[in-house]
Formats: sequence, C-alpha cells, structure tokens
Amino acid sequence: QDEFGFVGGTYLMRYLAPIIEARDTTVYAHDVFIRQSILVELCDSLWRMNTEDEHSSLWQLHAAEVRGRERAEEFFMRARPESFTEVYNFGWSLYHAALQVARSSQDVVPLIGDSLKKTTVVRTSIGLVALGGPGPDVYDDSYAVIIDVGGDDVYLSRDTTKAHALELPIRLIVDLAGDDTYLGKDFSYGAAVAGISILIDVTGNDTYRSGSFSLGCGLFGVGILHDLAGNDSYSSATNTQGCGIFGIGLLRDDAGTDAYVAQAQGQGFGATRGLGMLHDAHGNDQYLAASPFQDVLRYEDHQTTFTQGVALGYRPIASGGIGILVDGSGNDLYSCDIYGQGAAYWFGLGAVVDMSGSDRYQAYQYAQGSGVHLATGLVVDESGDDIYVSHGVSQGCGHDYALGSLVDLSGNDSYIVESLSLGGGNANAASIFVDVAGNDSYVAMNSTNTLGYSDFRRTQGMIGLFLDGSGDDRYGESLRNGTTTVKSTYGAFVDVAGTTSVSTTAATTSGPQAGGLEPLRSTVDELFIQASAAPLRFQPNVQPARDRLVSMGEIALAALAAHMATKMPRERLTLEYVLPKIHASSPAAVESLLTDRLRSADNAVVTLAATVCGKIRAPSMVRAVTELSTQDSWKRRRLAALTLGEIGDASAMPTLRKLLSDNHPWVRARAAYAIGIIGGVTEISSFRKLFMDTAAIVRNAACEGLVLGTLRNDSVAADASEIASFVQSLPETPRGATYRALTLVPSARAQRLTEAFLVNENNESLRQILLGMSRPSPSAPSINTTDAPSQKQKKKSKKKSSRSDS
Repeated sequence: QDEFGFVGGTYLMRYLAPIIEARDTTVYAHDVFIRQSILVELCDSLWRMNTEDEHSSLWQLHAAEVRGRERAEEFFMRARPESFTEVYNFGWSLYHAALQVARSSQDVVPLIGDSLKKTTVVRTSIGLVALGGPGPDVYDDSYAVIIDVGGDDVYLSRDTTKAHALELPIRLIVDLAGDDTYLGKDFSYGAAVAGISILIDVTGNDTYRSGSFSLGCGLFGVGILHDLAGNDSYSSATNTQGCGIFGIGLLRDDAGTDAYVAQAQGQGFGATRGLGMLHDAHGNDQYLAASPFQDVLRYEDHQTTFTQGVALGYRPIASGGIGILVDGSGNDLYSCDIYGQGAAYWFGLGAVVDMSGSDRYQAYQYAQGSGVHLATGLVVDESGDDIYVSHGVSQGCGHDYALGSLVDLSGNDSYIVESLSLGGGNANAASIFVDVAGNDSYVAMNSTNTLGYSDFRRTQGMIGLFLDGSGDDRYGESLRNGTTTVKSTYGAFVDVAGTTSVSTTAATTSGPQAGGLEPLRSTVDELFIQASAAPLRFQPNVQPARDRLVSMGEIALAALAAHMATKMPRERLTLEYVLPKIHASSPAAVESLLTDRLRSADNAVVTLAATVCGKIRAPSMVRAVTELSTQDSWKRRRLAALTLGEIGDASAMPTLRKLLSDNHPWVRARAAYAIGIIGGVTEISSFRKLFMDTAAIVRNAACEGLVLGTLRNDSVAADASEIASFVQSLPETPRGATYRALTLVPSARAQRLTEAFLVNENNESLRQILLGMSRPSPSAPSINTTDAPSQKQKKKSKKKSSRSDS
C-alpha cells in the first residue's frame, strides 16, 4: 500500500495472492526442469521449423537427421511430466482467479483509475510488478506482473529468447481497457516455458504481433492469452496461438471480428503430451496460415502448415497431443495448405468444431478431417451454408490405422476435391463423411477413391463411408439422391433422400528438377543415403542409387546389414528393394545374412529380415522363419505366420496349423490368412474352425485368405466350384463376409466366383449382395497420396502386400 496506495494495493493483492500460492510449486518444477540440460536445449528446437531443408545438401540433411534422432530419443526418455502436474493445476487455477477478478472489476475501473496518480513499478521477490494508470503507457521491460486499468497501451516485450522466458516462472498481464498493441518476438505474451504465463485483455480493439512460441503457448507449462472483447488482430510465427507441447496452450477470444495469421504449427496445435486450443466465441473471423516452409517431401509449390486444430507427433519416437480449434459463431474463413483444419499425424487428435455460420474451408492436402498414421482428425460443423475445398486426403479421410471424419449437421453445403476424400481413405483406416441435411453439391474429380472408399491391406479392418442424410443433392452432373452403392470391400456410398463418370486428371504439381544433382557416389554407405533420400528435389537419384547398390551384389551386403536396425521408413524401403534384387544373383549370401538376422534380439532387424524373406519367397527360408513361431513374443509368432504365408510354400503348413491354436488372435489371424493363401479349401477342417473363431479379425483373415488364395499361380487352392460348395456350408454371417471379399480379386475371377456362389445361394439378402456388388474399373488409376513424393512422381503402384509396417 505504501507503493501503490490503499485502493491500488488492495486491488493488486487480489491478483498477487493466487500467484504467491502457486509460486513454491512452480519454482520447484522450474528448477527441476532447468537442471536437465537436454530438456532446456531441445524443448523448443525439436519443434522449430526452418527453411534450411530447402537448401541443405543431402549429406547435411542426413547427418542432421541421425544426430537429431539420437538426441530426440534421449530427450523424450527424460521428458517426464509428473513434476509438472501441480504446475498445470496451479496455472489453471491462477487463470480462473485472475479472470474472475478482471471480470468483476468493470464497474470499479473508474474508481481505481482515479486513485492512481501515475503508473507505478516496483521490484519485488517475484520480479517487476507494475500497476498502470488510466492513461496510455509503454511497457518495455521484463515484468512478472502488469495490471493496467486503462489507456491505449503499448507492450514491447524484452523477453525474446528461451533464456529470458526461463528467468521468471510466473508471469501475469491484465489490461482492463483500451486499444492496446502488443509487440514481441519469441516467447512472448502468454508464453510459458517450465512455468505459468497468462495475459488477459478485457476490452478494446487490440493488436498482437509476436514470433514463435507465443500468444498462448505452454511448453512444459501453462500459457494462456484471453481477449474478452474487440475486433482484434493476431499475427505470429510458429508454435503459437493456442499451442501445447508437454503443457497447455490456450488462445481465447470472446467477441469481435478477429483475424488470426500464423506461419505454421498454431491456431490450436498439440504436440507430444500437449493440449493446444484456440477458442473464438463470436464474430466473422479469419484463420490464415502463411507458411514459408516448403513441403520438401511432396511438392515444390506448396507449404506445410499444421494449423487450425492439428496434432503432430515426433515419428517414430513420440506420439502427438491434442489440438483443437473451436469457433462459436460467425461466417468464418479457414485457409491452410498441407496439414490443417482438423488433421493429425502420428497419433494424437486434431479437431475443428464450428458451431454456426456460413463458413469457407480452403486447404490442399491432409486437411478437413484427416487422420494420418494412427491419428485422429475431425471436423464438426453444426450449421450454415459451408464451402469445403481441398485437393486430397481430406474431408473425412484416414490413412494407415487412422480415423478421419467430417460431419456437417445442416446447411446447403458445397464440397470440391480431387481424390481420396469424402469418406475415402486407405491403409486400414476409418474414413467417415456425414452430411446430415441440406441441398448439397459434390465435385470429386477422381470418382474411384472418393465418396465412400477404402482399399484392402494387411488383412485388418478398414472402412470408408459417405453418408448424406437428406436434401436434393447434386453429384457432378447427375443426381444420386436415394441411392446406396458398395464402392469397395469396406466402402459404401449412401444418400438417404444415375451416376455420371468423372474424368480423372493428372496432378499438376511440377516434378523435381534434375539440374544440379550430385553424381552417384561410390561407397555403399553414401549410395544408401542417396537411395533413401526423402526430399522431392533428390528423388531423381533415388532409383539410380538403389540400382547401383544392386549392381554391386554380394560385396555390398556387409555394409547394408549394418543398416538393418533402422527405424526410418525410407531406409527400410531401400533395403526391402535392394536385398531381394541381390538375392537373385547371390541367393546363398543373402539367405545366410537373413538367417542370422532372424535370430537378432532387435525387433526392427528381425522384422526387416522377415519382410525380405517374404519378398524373395525362397522355400529354403521356411526353416529359419519357423523358429520365430516358437518364441514367447506373440508379435514374433505373428511375424512368422505372416512371412510363411508370403513365402507360400506348402512345407510351412504344419507350422501354420499349429499357430491356428495360438492364444493370441492376431497370431491366429495371420496363420488363417496364410493357410488360405497357400492351401485354400484343401484345409477344410482348419477353415471351418477359423470361420467360427470368437475374434472377428481371425474370421475376416480366413475369408480374405480363402478368396485371395486363388490368385497364386503356385497355389493348390481349390477352383470356384469347390470354394462355393465349402462357403455354402457356412452360417449366414461368414458367407456374407466372403461375398463382400470378392472385390479383392480381379473382375474376371470375381465373376466366376460370383456365378458359382449364386448357383448354391438361396438366401435372398445374400443373393442381393452378390448381384449388387459394385467394384471400380480395373483400369482406374491407383492414387496414393501418403508420405511419398507428389502423385506426378509416383510410378504405377504394384499390388500391395498384406504386411503391416507398424
């Protein structure tokens, strides 16, 4: 009170009391954090984006990747959030306490302003504390607490580095009135590193400008920015505007027509063990991603954004978090490029929830309800005449054991896509599109893998659903109201309330430029790096480097063997291509290497060796693979069954029959599929048991193996009439599953099976499945927009293996 006066001091203490309560716990966790140098060093750098990858050489990129992976593994091993649990709790409590005081102060702001003759700043045990008067102020120091009662103020943050952010474990800014300007760089305004940082602005049309890790970013802590009123503008770089990484990051705006501009990884972004959320309650808002970071893996003319309700993991080491964008009302604009608008990569949950208004969603790829690699991406739009535009892997699309879903509850909506969208997905994902009501229009350039589609892979579950509830809808140039179509084995199009073919056009993305590429190197290790390159600009050298390794033959094996423990997908692909090719010229040497590696204690090595065994399909490897079937690990027994099926030799049948009694359903499923592939209904006694298994995955695998076994040139599987006779003896449910599996086989073979099934089938509902089965044209292009280079660079896809790459 001596410093701030009776009224000012009493009012200030209402904010300081919860800070003092939280201080001891927060300081303790803060000190634990800073004593671990690797956490301090990498907590931000692992998530920073830069443009260096666009210009670095392949060798620089590879060295950085190897060095970074080793450090990242140590970081995530040490990054335990237990010591921060109370920090999260106190941070949330401090936010609510400060918000309650700020809201209850509106009627007494004039009284407090009259009592303050000037802005007062005092250095205390918790840092600088300022109580600002009713006039305009400029704050250009590093403050622990600022409480400003009015005026058009300017905040010039001196906290521009991680070291600055770590100096004060707790920070609080409350501005009660005025059109304020907040100017900062990195780690500013509601940005916490191993602590708590909160900014609350009650009224006024405010401007926020900052760098990365800002505007509501919790990095091993709680960072919150809450603006209660006014037409506000937010502009910042990366990891911002509601970003949580091992912490909680919240950007909340209660009212006004607001503009949000971020470069990348923001606007509701959740990384590992983080919750990031942007919540705008009212107003016609704009959410824009202006990224300078080229998507070096796929395109030369698109940028990665990861904005607007996105989760991101650190593959293959750590899972993603939770990123959510919630908009309460208004006609809003959402714009991003690669990854955004309810998307998630490598576990985690990314979501957009828009409660009302006629909105426009603009993206290019991996957006608008897109889950990628075991992740979940969601969009829920409750009302309004909305427009959704994206190129692909969007609008309710899952890829690789993921869930992608777009749900629009009402309004006359428009959807425009190129491919793999609108309830179309692949690689054992769930892809669900639902439009409940309204007169909607749909334009999909590639009609084969959109509007309810999912492809067959790895004998495990998948589904693609397109559901339109009611309204007079238009699809391309024709009406499909009141129709239902089975698009693929696990894909369906349903319009509750005529189909014209749509021409498919090639992607227009420019390919990599060959100019300036380095020549192929001479050593195995250097060629391996070139053969495993990820960036698009190095792709012209990938295949030549792989072929050069093949030409080196047996002399390359020792060096290649040293890479078999890799966790990097592209290095695995190189080995899976090169080793089978070398086997063609040096079978004994390769098989000796594989036999040795199958006995490794490293699961990555064993899995890669088994994959290669399945590709070379050498009966001489059955014995070595069979050894895996007796191990304690069910994963290795499953791997044995899968690989024996891929080898396809009848000498494996005794081992596979034994594995049918395994106590783990995934082992039984792999064995069931393998027996179907190799033996068909010559294993009738085994198959009858499999179709009655309590696990659905086993029944499905048996069904699919039985049907697909007819494709093997060296198979002893039965012909169509024998299969039909056996299937007819089964109960109704497995018969129906078998009929639906017909879309897995080429049309000529499927036709013969269908005719054979119809001869014996008397159940009318099952006959309708056979008669109404619709499958894509055999000449339809294969579209795969995953982590690979752009579609224009991809060669015609080969038949997919049933192997899991998990």
